[in-house]
Amino acid sequence: MDIARAVCRGLEFAHSKDIVHRDLKPGNVWLTSDGIAKIGDFGLAVATDRSRLTTEGMMVGTVSYMPPEQAMGGETTPKADLYSLGAMIYEMVTGRPPFLGDDAIAIIGQHINTPPVAPTWHNGECPKPLEALILRLLAKNPSERPDSASDVLAALDAVDMAAKDQLNIQNGDSHSLDSVSTGVFVGRQREMDELKAALESSLSGQGRMVTLVGEPGIGKTRTSQELATYANLRNSQVLWGRCYEEQGVPPYWPWVQAIRSYVRDRDPQQLSAEMGAGAVDIAEIVSDVKERLPGLPVAQTLDPEQARFRLFDSITSFFRTASQKQPLVLILDDLHWADKPSLLLLEFVARELSGTRLLLIGTYRDMELSRQHPLAESLGALTREGIFQRVLLRGLTLEDVGRFIEVATGIAPQDSLVSAVYTQTEGNPLFVTEVVRLLVQEG
Repeated sequence: MDIARAVCRGLEFAHSKDIVHRDLKPGNVWLTSDGIAKIGDFGLAVATDRSRLTTEGMMVGTVSYMPPEQAMGGETTPKADLYSLGAMIYEMVTGRPPFLGDDAIAIIGQHINTPPVAPTWHNGECPKPLEALILRLLAKNPSERPDSASDVLAALDAVDMAAKDQLNIQNGDSHSLDSVSTGVFVGRQREMDELKAALESSLSGQGRMVTLVGEPGIGKTRTSQELATYANLRNSQVLWGRCYEEQGVPPYWPWVQAIRSYVRDRDPQQLSAEMGAGAVDIAEIVSDVKERLPGLPVAQTLDPEQARFRLFDSITSFFRTASQKQPLVLILDDLHWADKPSLLLLEFVARELSGTRLLLIGTYRDMELSRQHPLAESLGALTREGIFQRVLLRGLTLEDVGRFIEVATGIAPQDSLVSAVYTQTEGNPLFVTEVVRLLVQEG
């Protein structure tokens, strides 16, 4: 606690001078001969009122203590240091960093996507107020963290380490489901290598389409998230579109979601240049375009086939132009639920990927596709033309299941437990998670 308070005072002073450290970690906290903690190595520090000291969008810092926004190359504020402080306090309390992984990308992905395991799972003597503070410091959204180092210092001072009513020992929470980390990613080295290779190809102007295929719970979306993390680190913008099984979903819905997320973050002048005359057609399905580009002319009345071709061509041209400024990764999740118009647009865009810096990722459940399924028809047409690559996801190996349990719970499991879980789940990550949660709940 003394070290945490001393680091807080150091951050309080640095932030008062508009300095953000950006690489706060145990190795940069030094103890004097009197045992007083001092923050050192401001080599990556940046003044909040000055231009950045590194290339815009570059990831800097040490991954085990890195805040999500810094990992994504985004704006770094004093709250980034508070996240790193939270990771340090977490390690001081539990004996391990909040996230473990097989490589830097896996750890960064957890900082971005995965809630941390409750500290009391590792150390039942952690007071409740301290645990609550740590989890606030480790919030993914900076706005949910404490406002300042001064606030953190006040919260630390309010923690009574000796108060028994603040301890989690034997209070029934020691086997809480919060102690199991969700979104764990292990293994998949071969699959990730294929996806990374496809991304690198698209970065060089050779646009690609890749499908991630597997049964429910096998990790298609989680693998896509891992690729998205890597793509962001490679200075690509990632757009997501998700398909839904429910009735009443508008046509082109996954495409609408992806384009909408792009439109909302763009300057109107830049957006107008990227969409060109096609903005009129795109605005017919993405109303946000009209809001960002007021004054667009009324779309020309055409027969349905002509209107659809113009829409497809406008969207494809937009992606082509936008990707020249910054590479794009478009992830369409759960394509087995996609509507027919969305699949027709998918075919059109896939055929026009040559010469773009666009990587198109589609996920779907192969077990749900019959020969008559609309997606099967679309993929069949693209397969005959040799347009896309298929990456098959199957269950984790026995070794990966053991690593999965270790990362999810923070405890190295016995071989007999790993074997039993592997046999019961066949390595399906979703089933592994549920089995582990059940075991934790039952103590």
